[in-house]
Amino acid sequence: MHHVDVGLHNHGIAPLHDRYEVTLSPKLSVNSSLEPGLTPSIYRQPPSPEVDAAWSRVTSTHLFPLRREEVVRMGKDPDYVALMPEEFGFGKDLHAGFMDVFHKIHCLDVLRREAHSHNSDYYSTSRKSPLGKAHVDHCIYVLLDGLMCKPNMQIIPYIWLENHPAPTPDFINTDVCWDFEDVISWKEQHGHLNDRSYCK
Repeated sequence: MHHVDVGLHNHGIAPLHDRYEVTLSPKLSVNSSLEPGLTPSIYRQPPSPEVDAAWSRVTSTHLFPLRREEVVRMGKDPDYVALMPEEFGFGKDLHAGFMDVFHKIHCLDVLRREAHSHNSDYYSTSRKSPLGKAHVDHCIYVLLDGLMCKPNMQIIPYIWLENHPAPTPDFINTDVCWDFEDVISWKEQHGHLNDRSYCK
């Protein structure tokens, strides 16, 4: 396990890179195969209150304070970026923003719910609503754009399996990953749970 300067590995302007020390560690993607296996990840299980709670934890967004100069570095006009309410305890004249990764995971959750709405009564289908369809299309594009912006160059090899007539992709690989539990804890400790009605 080792720490890295995340600024060296990202080309965008992200103020939180200066505040968060990234911890990287090897991770075996044991739940990435096509079949979920005997002990599937909670995120691969059928809809249920427990599954929804797990997804809610990794999709909740927290607001972070941004200084005026940080907003300018991001290429934004501070006059149009909402201010953090002073009662949040971060200080005066600070702008509000949230981490992009949790928006992307929210979009995954939107697609998950949409997929299960076709063969389950647990979620209502949103495709009939123009806003619902626009939301789904927005999420598809956000995820595609993010993957193309920072592609993962890891190789997925083809392997032979017994009683299989052709090679099959081996999705069980080891990668070097951020400690996402630490990201969630840091977000909850240093941000404020997002409610857009708070923004001015």
